[in-house]
Amino acid sequence: MDDIATKVGEIHRELCEEIAGHLAADELESFKNLCHSYIKRGKLHSMNTSLQVLDALQNKGVIGIGKYDKLREMFPKMEQNTLLEKLNEAEEKIKTLKRKGECLNL
Repeated sequence: MDDIATKVGEIHRELCEEIAGHLAADELESFKNLCHSYIKRGKLHSMNTSLQVLDALQNKGVIGIGKYDKLREMFPKMEQNTLLEKLNEAEEKIKTLKRKGECLNL
């Protein structure tokens, strides 16, 4: 079971890194603007990377492993359909691994 939890965590982290790597500098401001409901503007202003924003969203409990609803709402607004696809792929992998873990506990 620990192996599955580790793999799930890796998928989540890889997704966050892929999102951060995909968003260009000019898209960071758009991303930050969509996050102001969850993170104070002053704190957002001091963030220089998408990964910092994603980490803050995770620390606030807005996103997490398998919890991507808010990102799913944001990406279409940013015209980031590629990231939406990556998110869906990662979420499917996570669900598959979790189902395998549940089967092992029977």
